[in-house]
Amino acid sequence: MNKSSNDKDLKRILLKYLPYIILFFSVFLIYAKTVAYDITDNDDSSFIYANASAYDSETVLKDIFTNNVLFGGTTAYYRPLLTVSFAICHKIAGTSPHFAHLTNVLLHILSCFIIFFFFKKYLMGNTAALAAALFFAVHPANIYTVSWIPGRNDSLFFILFLPALIFFVEYCRSKKSGFIILHFLFFMALLFTKESAPAAAVIFILYFITHKTKNQERLPAYIYFIWCLEILFFIFLQKRVIADSPIFSAICGSFNIQNISMFFEYYASMLFLTVPFGVNVSAKTFILGGFSIIFLGWLAFFCGKDKKKMFFYFIIPFIFLAPTMIASRIWYQGNRMYIPLFAVLAVLFMSFDRYKICKKYTFPVIIALLLTCSYISFTKSDKFKNGVNFWEAVYQDYKKPPVLTGNSYAYALLRFGYPDEAYPVIMQAMEEGKNSNSSTIYNLANYYFIKENYGEAVKYFEFAAQNSVLADKETFANLFICYKFLNNEKSAGLYYTKTAELSNNSYDETNKFISELAANLALTQKIYKERKEKNS
Repeated sequence: MNKSSNDKDLKRILLKYLPYIILFFSVFLIYAKTVAYDITDNDDSSFIYANASAYDSETVLKDIFTNNVLFGGTTAYYRPLLTVSFAICHKIAGTSPHFAHLTNVLLHILSCFIIFFFFKKYLMGNTAALAAALFFAVHPANIYTVSWIPGRNDSLFFILFLPALIFFVEYCRSKKSGFIILHFLFFMALLFTKESAPAAAVIFILYFITHKTKNQERLPAYIYFIWCLEILFFIFLQKRVIADSPIFSAICGSFNIQNISMFFEYYASMLFLTVPFGVNVSAKTFILGGFSIIFLGWLAFFCGKDKKKMFFYFIIPFIFLAPTMIASRIWYQGNRMYIPLFAVLAVLFMSFDRYKICKKYTFPVIIALLLTCSYISFTKSDKFKNGVNFWEAVYQDYKKPPVLTGNSYAYALLRFGYPDEAYPVIMQAMEEGKNSNSSTIYNLANYYFIKENYGEAVKYFEFAAQNSVLADKETFANLFICYKFLNNEKSAGLYYTKTAELSNNSYDETNKFISELAANLALTQKIYKERKEKNS
């Protein structure tokens, strides 16, 4: 009797947690290999390496909330909780990109757990909820968030957004003050994660409008007041740190055809499983994206049991993706689709409750689609293996690569010891930029640096040093190294002094920085020579 009862309890526990076990292994089997990946040289180098000394500061927590994400570097983003996540990673594993990648995978797993819980509790049965969560786990749209280290900002945002919505839903149902207090806490955390967070308040209001019953009272005025108070408090802090806040500057931005095309590409990728890296304008993108929007609209308004509730999930992607049409992008930032994909899956699987055509084929079709998604995600995540793989994918995906993209690709090639491959990319960027782009000139200087043509390298480093952004410690240190190789002690001394001035006149710090730079140069030159000898 006891044994039978224990067996039943064990079976009940296994069935309760089996969906979470399935989700865990589904994510881990696809993304475990990303733990061995390096950085892409697209913001991740700043978060892991450049910010390392700031993470070691005794006042790190205060510094995080009083600086932008790059601790004074060139950026308009104020995302303290993202910075906190990297500071914690640094405390645990130092400047390890592998631990940072592992953290991204674990955050994605947690997101999948939360989305399964939400779907099961509020929208659909266990089987449909698990299927929807599995699609979220393996969908190619999410490789940008999981495989690109800074992409974790969107998984962090989601992990805060969905509980904020859950607590708001529970408050609307029960009117218990504990739920609304928890909701306000999560909403405040949201604001410190991403600039689009104020839009979440609109989503909460839309939820109430689309889900309220006839006899349900209006939301108390104090809820609107606290939302506004929290947003104003965040904006006040943000403006103290960043004068030109992206929340306001974005309003002054202009639409351009590439970003409008990317908006349609976002929708297309969720339904047609496309994985672009560049941002191209094409009729195909508008057709597939337009079809996806119309199809989702048809499901929401004609195949759902409750059109108001379906409208709520249908409009969420638009709220979060519409701002991507403002400002400029040099690569397809697929990490922005994390919450939109959640909403699209809600529309798709909720509509199945009413639209059950060819029901006997549903299971094999879902399995086939899940396997397809898994294969695409598994293979395409390799593009984030290192800077060369990533920027090559972006560069080659463009019909006409922008100068900035070309410079980023060339820099990655140079960093990994591929100067010969970088040279034509640099020359194309020179032609596109009419020989005036300072970053292109800097890449050309590094090309000659690696090739040990120090005379030519000096010429281009000197030109780069005339630019206020590039007149930094690294440029001056490179000039010092070049002049030492050229036996020009006077010029070498001049640039040593300039390097020291940017190192707080600390000669120990200056010597350490120059030694590390020289060691990296020697290693790159060695890798290049060994590869060249091997291929000859």
